[in-house]
Amino acid sequence: MELPADAYFVDEDKNAIETACGIAEELASIFMEEETKDFGKIKIEIVERYPFENGFVVDCLEIY
Repeated sequence: MELPADAYFVDEDKNAIETACGIAEELASIFMEEETKDFGKIKIEIVERYPFENGFVVDCLEIY
């Protein structure tokens, strides 16, 4: 997907990319349709947390 730079954040310390819930869901659906082994090490989660730096995680749902 071609996303503007302000639509996601790369956290190299956590080896993670943070983005909006809708974008994560769209990526998960694309990966499920492709069904290739190239995506085997990717995990997509929707994480709900308090809205401050290093906020407490309230819920986490793995969608891919």
